[in-house]
Amino acid sequence: MNYNDNQNPNHWTGRGFPLQDSSGSPYYNQPLHSPYINERFAIASVVFGALAMACTCVFIFPIAFASLGLLFAALSHRKGKKHGTILRTGIVFSAIGMLVGVISGIFFFTTVLPRTLENPIYREQMENIMEDYQELFDSMYGEDI
Repeated sequence: MNYNDNQNPNHWTGRGFPLQDSSGSPYYNQPLHSPYINERFAIASVVFGALAMACTCVFIFPIAFASLGLLFAALSHRKGKKHGTILRTGIVFSAIGMLVGVISGIFFFTTVLPRTLENPIYREQMENIMEDYQELFDSMYGEDI
């Protein structure tokens, strides 16, 4: 059977789209692809950047998560394409997380650690721990190492 385009709205022309009017179609102006399919690394960058900002208790975690966030942001960058909002958000979150991690690390090593090591009670506890560790090491591997 030979239908003309008005009788069969699903008749394909071979150009990649059907010949039909959009008056009754619920799919008119719908995207033909998943909008975030090519932004997986950008989404991973946002997730790791948010983790970097959330885990500021220990300075190692924000530095590690922010590094991964920046790595995924670099992987999602395409030459000649504009940066999407998700990619920019991932870069900003990761940069803030990295900055917070570096600042907290500097604060820990310049302020907290020296004050802690000056405390005689803490120094005595650390010496006891180191002696116990040395005894354990000697018993495991022998004293002729």
